[in-house]
Amino acid sequence: MQIALKNCFVNIVEDAHCSDLVLILGHRHKDLQSFLTADIDDENIHWSIQNARENCIFETAGREYRWRVTLRKDVLSSLLAKHVENVRYPDFKLSVDFNTHTQMQHDVSETSKQVHRRVAVR
Repeated sequence: MQIALKNCFVNIVEDAHCSDLVLILGHRHKDLQSFLTADIDDENIHWSIQNARENCIFETAGREYRWRVTLRKDVLSSLLAKHVENVRYPDFKLSVDFNTHTQMQHDVSETSKQVHRRVAVR
């Protein structure tokens, strides 16, 4: 799943070792920090997100998505719901900084090309 918000672009996949977890991937560290920023009413989920943002983002140099963090699926669900609640714009493109939007378009385009190459090989 790819998510483009006003200030970040992330890719979300199921953790290969535990189906209750997701791996959230970003090209830039600040994409994950931005994605993991939301005021959640549930104190435990809020703490999980804050802890992930401050302590659990790690770098995997040489990988397509250099930065990653792991969350429980229920925490991700709450986070995504909060991001949806915070949509306050009639036009996504106009709500995003030009450089951020350009980088997001590039990220989506490159990821799409890679997926199509992998499918063609099969």
